[in-house]
Formats: sequence, C-alpha cells, structure tokens
Amino acid sequence: MTMASLSPVSSRDANTNSKPAHAKALTDLDFHSGARIEEINKLIQEFGKHELREYDDQRALEVHTAKDFIFSMLGEPANPLPPSLPPSLLLSLTPSLARSLVHSLTHSLTLSLPHSRPPSLPHSRPRGVGTGLGGGGGGAHYFSPTRVADWFFRSVSAVIGEIRSHPQRGVPRVEKVEQNGTVVSVILRAGGSRMLYDIVPVVSFKGWPAVAQNWLMENHFWDGKITEEEVISGFYLVPACSASGDPQNEWRLAFSRSEVQLKKCISPALIHAYQAYKAVIIKLLSRPKAISPYHLRSLMLWACDRLPSSFLSQDDNTAHFLLGLIDDLSHCLVNKSCPSYFLPQCNMFEHLSDETVLLLACKLSSVRTDPAEHLRTAIEHAKAANKLAQELRKASRGVQASQSDGVLVNAGRQDDSLARKLQQLVTENPGKSISVFLNPEDVSKPHFRIDDKFF
Repeated sequence: MTMASLSPVSSRDANTNSKPAHAKALTDLDFHSGARIEEINKLIQEFGKHELREYDDQRALEVHTAKDFIFSMLGEPANPLPPSLPPSLLLSLTPSLARSLVHSLTHSLTLSLPHSRPPSLPHSRPRGVGTGLGGGGGGAHYFSPTRVADWFFRSVSAVIGEIRSHPQRGVPRVEKVEQNGTVVSVILRAGGSRMLYDIVPVVSFKGWPAVAQNWLMENHFWDGKITEEEVISGFYLVPACSASGDPQNEWRLAFSRSEVQLKKCISPALIHAYQAYKAVIIKLLSRPKAISPYHLRSLMLWACDRLPSSFLSQDDNTAHFLLGLIDDLSHCLVNKSCPSYFLPQCNMFEHLSDETVLLLACKLSSVRTDPAEHLRTAIEHAKAANKLAQELRKASRGVQASQSDGVLVNAGRQDDSLARKLQQLVTENPGKSISVFLNPEDVSKPHFRIDDKFF
C-alpha cells in the first residue's frame, strides 16, 4: 500500500492560486448565474444600439408618414356613428394610446343610456363597472363592448375601402385589415417599410376613478417630478374582459395617459434594461399565452417606487435592473400574484393555473441561469430583423428609383418656400439639429425633424 505525500505550498503560491488573475471585485459577478455584470451591461448596451439602428432617417420618415396616415384616416370615418346615440355621446375612432373619445360624459363610472339604444344592442340587467357598464335602474340597456368593437371594425374597413378605391401618390398602401377580437389590425406599406398597427376603440373619461383613489394616497417615485394633475388627467375604458368575465358586457380600466406621464420620470438606464428584458421575456414566454408587456411594465413601475432614484439613474446598474426584473417576475409567478400598479387590489395572475405557472417559471429559470446567452440571442434576432428590413427597403427603393428622378425635378419649384420655412425654423430653434425630408412620391409635403421630433 502506497501513500501519496503532499508537498507544502508556500504562502506566495497560496496567494497566487487563491485569486485568479481575471477575477475582479465580488460585486462584478451575479451570484446566481456567475455572469459578469460588466458583460451583461455591455450586452444590454449592444441590444439597444441594434434596436435604434432600425430607425435611421429614412425609416423614421416612413414610420412618421404611416402614423400620420393612421390618425388622418381615423379622423374621418366613412360610416357615421350609430344614429340612435344621443348627441352627448360622441364616440370617435382613435388608436389605443392617443386621443380622447367620449366628451360630455359624467365623471361617474356609470355610463347611462336610458333613452337610446345603439343598433342591435341586446337587453340586459345593468351591472357595475367591475363586470359591465350599464345605467341605473332595472331593465336599462348596457353599452356592449363587443358590438362597439364590431361597429368600429366596419367603420375602419369602410374608410380603408374608400382609400383603396382612390389611391394617391405618397399615401401609404394598406396591405391588410382584419379584426382580432376587439382589436383592428392594419398592415401598412410606406416606402420600404411594412408596419402593423393595432387599433382599439376606447371610451375616455376626464378625472380619476374612485376605485383607484387609494393609489393616489401612497408615496410614488414621480412625486415632486410631475404634478398630480398631470398623472390623473384621465383614464380609458377598453373593450376587454377578465379571464372569467363576460366579453359581451365587461370593460377594462386603462391608464395609458398616466403611463405616458410617468415614463418621463423613469431613468434612461432603467428603460434600456427594460427593453432588453422585454425582448427576452416576451419571446421566451409566448406560450402558453399569459405574460404581456403590460405585466412587465407594471413590475418596472413597482420597482421605481421601491428603489431610490439615485440607484436607478446609474448607467452601470443596467445589468442589476434586468436581473432584478427577472427575479420580480419569477416571484410573481411562484406566488401567482402580480398586482396592477394603479389598482393594487387587482391581481393580474389570479386566473393562472398551477400548471401554467410552473411551466412559465421553469422557462424563466433558464433565463436567470444564463442571462448573457439569452441576451446574445436577442441581439442576433435584432440584427437579423434589421438586415431583413434593410434588404426589403433597398429592394423597394430600387423599384421606385426610375420614378424618383422626375418627381424630384418638380421639387425644385418649391425651393423658395422650403428655404423660407427652413430659415424660420433655424431662427426659432437656435442650437438645435434640423433636418428636412422629402417623400419621393409626394414632394409637396416636406417633413421636418427638430432634434428627435418630427413635424
């Protein structure tokens, strides 16, 4: 029997072996995954660059043209409103994130239509806003979200049909319009860009709902940065029901106006981390369908309330932000609890089954175990999407090249007025970057960009 002997290790050798040359401070490592914090920071930064690269000057102009087309189209519906609606109820067409729809309504959360009945609107016992939207008293009619959505789709389809029958140069081409539940999806082609717009009819109220009053009494990250009046300027009712609700008579509260204001108070570092986090999570947890960007955005807002702004404003902490948001989502799944930011009493994960929660939590665990690899995958997807978009735009512009020369000659006739407009913008906006863009298909309508804003 032989025995192996251990040779003594000098103190110098021990010190050398105890700390590898590549290691840094302990705070440079993520405890759970072992990933380098610095590496994750760089990957988030790279992802942001590829996301922004898609919006070069030409792409930004095409997006602006398409958005302008959507707003113009919705401002002039071909089909009139249901004729039996009273004058005080003016339901208009609008994208889900933008304009107010209903004016001259009461500040109450009850919409009463005691003397009028929209076409084909069924009779029903009125219910409260939690499960429906109805008037007071027995036998009254209720405002059906599904029938409003159907009318909305017919109106948008009629407008698009009219546009298609009278095509104009420089106007985006509508490739497809379809109804997906209460959402109208429109696919537009503007130059070399192809864009999808999801449009939802909403009922808009001024003021603030009583059910969300307690939220205003708490301390929030936006305190002192924007006024309470800016945050509570209004809210929407959207045609969407809960998991166990009745889609025929249930509306959902939405606080899109408030979210736009709150975003002004969120640090760019956290926004960058959130964008990368959303790109990874939404793709990975797409099936079964349970996690939406709204859930992820709510977690970010809760984090803003929980953590000091001095911490959230540091660019070097983007990796910690992303890892923390993943941990928050994991916690919510395991506990089947994801409170709405504006309505904390509303648990958005309450309806999820144990099987769904377990499956999603396991998928999320794979991200937390190797966040760097999932970020690299997201970056590769962003690169591929940008490359494909560039190839499509290049092919589209090649087809239009023969037409552009003749059109641009006509643009010379407007040089004087354009020069005067530019001179005016330069005078009114000293020190700012000003660009002008001409659509080769319609040079009569130049677009201007002042810094990052289009006009």
